[in-house]
Amino acid sequence: MFSYYSAVIFIALFSMSIMIVVVQENDIMPERKKHGFVLTFSLVLVVAIAEWIGVCLDGAAHLQLLHIAAKVI
Repeated sequence: MFSYYSAVIFIALFSMSIMIVVVQENDIMPERKKHGFVLTFSLVLVVAIAEWIGVCLDGAAHLQLLHIAAKVI
């Protein structure tokens, strides 16, 4: 189950990264909307990575503080 979850997370991260590049290269879109889009997608990337780290650390007693920090993010 964890391998499928990891695959879904990494595919989502990869596709969002591609969308960030596509938006940055778009000449039609205003700069303010580009900045907002990139900021939003970057935050989603960070949250998805933190969620994946939190799932990886689930059940690790000696890393409980790191697990809580990842879940808070």
